[in-house]
Amino acid sequence: MAHALQMKNRLIARLVEVSPQISSKNVNVVGNEREVDVRDLLAVRDRIVAKNIELKAAIAAANIPIVVSIYEIAELKATIGFLKGIQTTHGKVVGRRGLMDYAQPAEAEYEAEIRASEVEGLLRKAKRRIDVLQSGIDAHNVSTTIDVTVEDDLLY
Repeated sequence: MAHALQMKNRLIARLVEVSPQISSKNVNVVGNEREVDVRDLLAVRDRIVAKNIELKAAIAAANIPIVVSIYEIAELKATIGFLKGIQTTHGKVVGRRGLMDYAQPAEAEYEAEIRASEVEGLLRKAKRRIDVLQSGIDAHNVSTTIDVTVEDDLLY
């Protein structure tokens, strides 16, 4: 699996390299020699895209046993972002305006329903769960093989 992911990343890097060459070298001053064969590059690009589709499909098929873990990690990361945005100001605040309404006096007392300590606990719980799920994904990736053949001219 690791090798397949590495090859997919190399193909993407090569695609990022080849595509602008095709765009920038397509038009040439009449009479000047072309620096590169744009049609060859276009054919290489097409092969890179086809191989990338093949690799992505193979990786997706190999990931079926862990797809729930992958989605759960994504949702946990979104939850962490949400939790970090919860306002937890609690108690008297002196010397600044209110949190939402600037018409409030410079001194106010706030009451947070969900306190900072609870948010921190929820964050720790989510991060621990991510670690457990990621360990399972890592074990799957180490033990899963995908037969990958990528021609050198697509990579370099």
